Amino acid sequence: MKKIMKFIVLVLSFNLWVNLTWACGHPPPPPPVPDPPPPKVWMIDHGIDPVTGMSNMWFGVEIDPVLFPITEPTVCTCGIGLGGANLPFVPSLNVTSAMLAVTNMDTHEVERVDGFDFTPDSGIAGDAAANALIPDQQWSGFSALVTNFVQPILEENEVLKLWFNLEIHPDDLEALDGATTGQLLGFNIGGSPDDPEHLPQQFIGKKVPEPASALLLALGLALFGAGRSRRLSQ
Repeated sequence: MKKIMKFIVLVLSFNLWVNLTWACGHPPPPPPVPDPPPPKVWMIDHGIDPVTGMSNMWFGVEIDPVLFPITEPTVCTCGIGLGGANLPFVPSLNVTSAMLAVTNMDTHEVERVDGFDFTPDSGIAGDAAANALIPDQQWSGFSALVTNFVQPILEENEVLKLWFNLEIHPDDLEALDGATTGQLLGFNIGGSPDDPEHLPQQFIGKKVPEPASALLLALGLALFGAGRSRRLSQ
């Protein structure tokens, strides 16, 4: 009986030693870190253009404040995807322009980053749709040949946002609301799909209630219009 008890004690001691060795040599993995929430997408309604009769609005999403450095002329691209499977289709959707801008999260003041003259690019839209994180979205793409730019310096409460100007017929406002409110939106930013060093990267964001700002309303179409009318460079 004593021999049996000694054997049991030895087995239990051995197991305890093995467990302690494992615990000391290989600490348990840290608890999983939850994925960060998708970046917030601001929507600024600029109302109906009296000339075209179309409703105009901005969609803006925060991006990495450090832009990819360039040493020679480089193609930069961006895109936005709305809606998705089982969500309303917006027949008249036309994303007319895109820009990068330093945006103050308190005052909502916007300062355009010079050097990125984005123009519509169906090839970028097609590449984004083919590699979409969310299927069946309505994608619009843009590209720009960037020769140089100055890295934006952010002050307190400032972020770098990628802004898109949307134009839709007022009859489609309900469809747009259903395709975006409470839904994830797709965004694409990077270089040319043919550039292995700077491939477009896709991420998703979520629309939040628009911030009230008379300043943004006043600056809105003027800033986007400036990008179409002149070449920006440093």
